[in-house]
Amino acid sequence: MHWNSDDSFPPAEGGWASWRPPYGRRRSGERAVRRAIRQWHPLDPLLVSVPGALRLLPPICFDELAAALQRKTILQYSSLMVLMVMMGLGFTAAGFLLNDSFFLKVGAALALLFVFVLLQHIAIFRHLDRLRYYARFFAWTYLQPRANVIAMGSLFAIAGALQWFLQTSTGSLFAMIERYGLVFDSAPEQPWRYLIGPFFHANLAHWAANASLLIVAAGLGNALGRALPIWTIFLFGTVVPGVVLTFLPHWIGSDAYLGISGGVFALYGWCIGIAFRNRLSFPFGFWWVVGYFAVATGITSSLLDPRASWFAHGFGLLTGIAAGLLAMGVKSDLESQPQTSAQTDRIRDPDIRR
Repeated sequence: MHWNSDDSFPPAEGGWASWRPPYGRRRSGERAVRRAIRQWHPLDPLLVSVPGALRLLPPICFDELAAALQRKTILQYSSLMVLMVMMGLGFTAAGFLLNDSFFLKVGAALALLFVFVLLQHIAIFRHLDRLRYYARFFAWTYLQPRANVIAMGSLFAIAGALQWFLQTSTGSLFAMIERYGLVFDSAPEQPWRYLIGPFFHANLAHWAANASLLIVAAGLGNALGRALPIWTIFLFGTVVPGVVLTFLPHWIGSDAYLGISGGVFALYGWCIGIAFRNRLSFPFGFWWVVGYFAVATGITSSLLDPRASWFAHGFGLLTGIAAGLLAMGVKSDLESQPQTSAQTDRIRDPDIRR
């Protein structure tokens, strides 16, 4: 069902109750609910009910809780922006004083994050109805079946474990890449490297960063699209950049290729395309929120690690956007506006590339 229909959310059990899907414990009683609400933020899937409610909904959807939660959100994110400004100025000053470009790059990355939060603050958090829609949408994504998200996460975890085993057996990362990875000099004669190589990563930090980005992208893709197209887009973005890089100049492709970031960016791109195509069926500005996040993430990775493959990131993002604009794999109920229930009307204000 559509994210903006109350029928998409669980029925209330009567009185004060809370649940944080998909695996959180259900709690009852006003004291327990208010304690849970203290931790709430717009991306939190927490669902609550109050006396008289028909459905469990994000707490900001209830008039008696909304004003205080909006003030809390604005204060929290204002404090976060102040912290980012202070940190950014500190890193920038350190970069100039120490003549270290890495600190300057960290300062630039913090500036990108600051702008991201500022835009949301201006366009979303200061408007109660828009903030409610975002809370409803993200909570709804947690209520969708999780099989595809678990499958993608499991595949990635297995790939990480396999890399640890192979790297331990061969003695080093570079020895493992030479034997099993996507080395461009060897891949045309051994095409299986194109399928295996992208699932290797340079280090634990690289693996963890891609894992966290993948889980978010897979969660959105799983909620918005059908399983087979989502897997196809992910695998296309993961494998094809490595194939193309084989035939590009060395300054673009380097000697080898690691990481599934092309597939991750393809999923983000697909979400952007779908949301742009169906702008009236999504929360206000959702397409540019995801788009800014994806572009800023790609720029930050290139700033902080010169080995990051801007080509793979851009290729995955653009192909994903194209697939989304063509509505490949989108669930049919996302392309129509839902009929809202009486409760909704009552509670809302109208040198290895990787």
